[in-house]
Amino acid sequence: KNFIPIAPQKVKKYFPTQAKNSNFLKQILLSKGFQEIITNPLRDITKQTKNSIVIKNPLNNEFHFLRMTLLEKIIDVFEINLRLRNNPTNCFEIGRVFDKLERDGFKERENIAGIFQLGRFKKGEKPTTEWFIAKGFIENLLAHFGYKKIQFEKLTDKNSLFHPTKSVIVKWNENTLGVFGEINPAIENFKSLKFSTYIFEFSMEFLTKSRMVSAI
Repeated sequence: KNFIPIAPQKVKKYFPTQAKNSNFLKQILLSKGFQEIITNPLRDITKQTKNSIVIKNPLNNEFHFLRMTLLEKIIDVFEINLRLRNNPTNCFEIGRVFDKLERDGFKERENIAGIFQLGRFKKGEKPTTEWFIAKGFIENLLAHFGYKKIQFEKLTDKNSLFHPTKSVIVKWNENTLGVFGEINPAIENFKSLKFSTYIFEFSMEFLTKSRMVSAI
């Protein structure tokens, strides 16, 4: 009773129309057999890099810094489900990621990421064809937002999550929409899998409501 209450000012940041692109993407992926997951945006201290945005007073070492990608946790969930169920579960997440700026501060943005298997061909049978089928799925997904003439460039930076020769940067008019490729075979828990596993991550900045296309 000795303290004056100071209520936070109400700020409405999201409107129903702004969430239509997220709902649209969710419905597409759910109809394709994906399952939506929600993971913690805080990461373990063992995964920290020089570009990590560290929490000054973390609860413990498992919540030490903010994530820069959705893929690491999605891969963990996929691997756990595979180990417990002995059956792959294609899944996706729409969530916030954080980039460290050159000066003090950080940039917060929303991404969509997913992991999936086609399961159409066993290893050794038409391996190159399967990659192009997976790539076609990504092209169809982006076509819903009017991206018809997409450029694919080889992923040159050393990303430990992606296959060194079967991964690409997806661009449109000099804009980097995101990345797609096969998961790195060097990851221990994926070495013995019968089917190839594919991952993707795109910025929701380019998948806006204004670009949504609905063909008859």
